Amino acid sequence: MAAAAGVFGGDEVSAIALDLGCASLRVGWAGEDTPRAILPSVVASSSSSSSSSNDAEGDTSMADVAGAAAEGSKSNSSNKRRKRFVGDQAASIFRPNTGLDAVLDPATALFPATSLSAATEAFTDLAEHALTSILSADPTQHPLILTEPSHNTRDAREALTELVFEQLQAPAYYLANQTILSAFASGKGTALILDIGASHATASPVLDGFVLRKGIHRQPIGGSAVTRALQWSVSQATALPSSARLSPHTAIDIIPSYLIKSKTAVEPGAAPNYLLRQDRLTGSHPSYRAYHDFRTLTDFKEAIAAVIDQTPWNEAAALTRPTRHYEFPTGFSDVFGIERFRSAEILFTPSLWDGHTLPDGTPVLPALPPTGGGANNQPPKPYCSTTQLVLDAINEADVDIRSSLASNIVLVGGASCTPGLVDRLSYELGVGAAGQKTKLHAPGNPIERRYSSWLGASILASLGTFHQLWISRQEYEEHGVSIVARCK
Repeated sequence: MAAAAGVFGGDEVSAIALDLGCASLRVGWAGEDTPRAILPSVVASSSSSSSSSNDAEGDTSMADVAGAAAEGSKSNSSNKRRKRFVGDQAASIFRPNTGLDAVLDPATALFPATSLSAATEAFTDLAEHALTSILSADPTQHPLILTEPSHNTRDAREALTELVFEQLQAPAYYLANQTILSAFASGKGTALILDIGASHATASPVLDGFVLRKGIHRQPIGGSAVTRALQWSVSQATALPSSARLSPHTAIDIIPSYLIKSKTAVEPGAAPNYLLRQDRLTGSHPSYRAYHDFRTLTDFKEAIAAVIDQTPWNEAAALTRPTRHYEFPTGFSDVFGIERFRSAEILFTPSLWDGHTLPDGTPVLPALPPTGGGANNQPPKPYCSTTQLVLDAINEADVDIRSSLASNIVLVGGASCTPGLVDRLSYELGVGAAGQKTKLHAPGNPIERRYSSWLGASILASLGTFHQLWISRQEYEEHGVSIVARCK
């Protein structure tokens, strides 16, 4: 498979692409047009023997046993009773007193700086499961291409390099910038990449295949912020003005399906009739419950949230838009109108949600980071609309390239798939560009938009001309982790 000098050619090898984000890990074979698997970016762990696959009724579930085996239970060398579970089943299967830890810090979309070792260990477990259980691949026989955000730290880059060669024992490796990969997937060397992901919206200028790091603009408003806004809307005992809800004075209880023992069908707007699994209620680790609460809310958001085709925000106009029906795991159902548009408006009018907090005290709008999104670590700017984020990135670029950036705005990221967002953004860019001709490129296939950085990695690693860029094991052994600096 390897050439004589440790060089890997695209026609000779089957490389594997792994793209880690705050919400999920995308994994698949290079050269394919969709990931083979989408795994949640969480790891389940417990130091208690109660994390066995016994369900709440005290019976051993064969599905749980099979899932635990397939998911690759891990033991910590310092505590033989500590078990770790990775993969989709880790988040889905209930295990008493088992918590869920996010691999990336949602506040920064990076490995936590204070617990880098633990985070990379968790990612190693997740990657091993993806490679061996999902792809049935031997990591020692396949080069790996991983992705990273533009603001990744040197420590994290070197830690990733070490785990790839020392833990996964890969023969070759490359660490690629997610922004460049998204541009590559769209077929553009120069572009303004607008990535609206789970935790952040980032506008990144790319010139001739290189990210202009000082021109990056980002803020912590993404799909999760829309979810929190929707959560606030349904957690109030008093509904929004003129809400179409059939039960406007009822705060909706968010109870995930794993806690529901049974339920009875009721009319829309009527009080739900359900029974809880009390042993699971008392045996749920707080992080496990919080994860499933948010997952339930995310399903709710993806079913009803939409961006209104009206700017600026107009409450009266939102009231005239169609409603959407939704049923929660408890059996309670209702119709939602203004709530579905007001929640998504956080992407365009963040000030609408300023000062709003959830019942647990969490602000709908997260706190701004101590420094801005660019490489110059300037103080952060106040929240702005997604449209303004793009315009700022264009207007702060050199005059010579502004027109190229404005005419090549590429929209990617999971939250960019929110209905109505493309039309609203395209209109506002045309109005706010001050004489510049803007063109928004949004792939019609939601998979291409949602997983653009993985797709770019898949294309890149399958090219025969990419062989000179691989970092081989021989080079790693000669130069150590600092060799990753070669990956620009």
